[in-house]
Amino acid sequence: MKYLVHGMKLKPKEIQYILGDDTIRVSVGPTYKDWQRHRLAIVECVSFIPSKEIIFIKLGGEHIACRLVENSADDQCTHTFECLEDCLSEVLVLVQHHLEYLFPKNPCVQVQIRSVDCLLAADVLYNVTNTSLKFDEFTSTEVEKHLTNNSNHESINILSKPSCRDLKCNSKLWDIKGLSFEYSRTITCRIMKYFSGRCLILLNANLKYSPWLQLIQKWKKKEAYGDLHAIIVRTPEDVYEEIDSAKLHGECNALPWDGLRRPQMFKFDPKIINFSQRVPNMWDCCDWYDIQQDSGGKWASIKITETEIAKEITFIKLGGERIACRFVENSADDQCTHTFECLEDSLSEVLVLVQYHLEFLFPKDPCVQLKVKSVDCLLAADVLYNVTNTTIKLDEFSPMELENHLANNPNHESFDIISKPSGRDLKCNSKLWEIKGLAFEHSQTITCRIMKYFSGRCLMLFNASLKYAPWIQLIQKWKKKEAYGDLHAVFVRTPEDEYEEIDSDKLLRECNALEWDGLRRPQMFKFEP
Repeated sequence: MKYLVHGMKLKPKEIQYILGDDTIRVSVGPTYKDWQRHRLAIVECVSFIPSKEIIFIKLGGEHIACRLVENSADDQCTHTFECLEDCLSEVLVLVQHHLEYLFPKNPCVQVQIRSVDCLLAADVLYNVTNTSLKFDEFTSTEVEKHLTNNSNHESINILSKPSCRDLKCNSKLWDIKGLSFEYSRTITCRIMKYFSGRCLILLNANLKYSPWLQLIQKWKKKEAYGDLHAIIVRTPEDVYEEIDSAKLHGECNALPWDGLRRPQMFKFDPKIINFSQRVPNMWDCCDWYDIQQDSGGKWASIKITETEIAKEITFIKLGGERIACRFVENSADDQCTHTFECLEDSLSEVLVLVQYHLEFLFPKDPCVQLKVKSVDCLLAADVLYNVTNTTIKLDEFSPMELENHLANNPNHESFDIISKPSGRDLKCNSKLWEIKGLAFEHSQTITCRIMKYFSGRCLMLFNASLKYAPWIQLIQKWKKKEAYGDLHAVFVRTPEDEYEEIDSDKLLRECNALEWDGLRRPQMFKFEP
């Protein structure tokens, strides 16, 4: 016997949106249980759809133009909807309206975000209670705006590497019940100090004695952490950081677990997005230590786990001081036989000691050349002095960090910027313009600005935008002796796959240029950037 299904009722507790740069994925299911979710729809944003393939569907009460693309047989969704990329926010609103019609009881919304643009686009969603962030680097400004627009957050899981130089003590992050950082690193202490929620998980963290003692003492005195369920702090697997556990237990009046004060099994329930599968539900506390709040308050348990990596720690004398490190043997074709590994939070300290050591080896103070691969390293490099040449290669540089670096090292001879500049705040009075040798690997749209303000000796611009006006202005100012008095050469090259034409005949006429005759200028020019 066959039955005809007229309808069915779905009552999900949570709707999940996964927002990538060009994709919206929607799933529904029980709260926190990723493996029980059912894929509902996939929407991809594309730059172009042929007119003959466009269809119109009704979504959220409106008609939108899209294209249906059939998925593979093993995909949960039979088709993918393709719409034009400039409609991302609009489509997100319509998808939300459609889901409200399907599930009128307003289930909670979970959002997983893969880029800053998607974080901004997600502001059209409401009733968002759980957010996961995973992109190259997040800044707290965008996160604060997201939390302001969604004030009922239950948890945030930050999988990005935070810059967090502006993560303030009054950040809304601290009030979230469940907070997790995949890379807490050097801001571990700050997070532990200001967090006031229920569960905190910090991975790839810097482990310090002082923050733990302050946290436990505040909890014991009932000054803070009143709603605390658990705090977990883990260092990277290949890093060893030592805490004097005996001293900590003594200062906290911790007692070995005895089965009377606390039960043996603890049900760990973080209620943090994406964390339901990553940690066990029940923990055996029989080898933990118990602590109690003052005046007969609540009990809690603590445990410090040490790793085998401690056996690999050695101490060496560097720059007059002893530091903890590990020796790692390099491959046979490497110029250095070994690599010294030290803890990441001691970068600036090690840099100072290396500098002292080199001063002892080479007392005549040779010039210092610097190659920087990250913003954090650029900040750490401020402890170096006598820097005369710098190369920076980051994803995108901010002129603010450069200006600080140049202020700390005023004797720069050259600067090579291999990063792609934002250039939004590259001012006319920037210290960059006064450097004798300046090179941009990606000058792009700020080529004209660079050529206008440069006052040094040699300028090299690659992947540039080539325009007529900046060249004529530069040559005329040089001819009138108004600028570029120390100029050796200006070299501008467009990308190999782009063609930009300058009317060379017109330029030569306006500059009163004469053909080379061997009398005014020598035949050979020694280019020395």
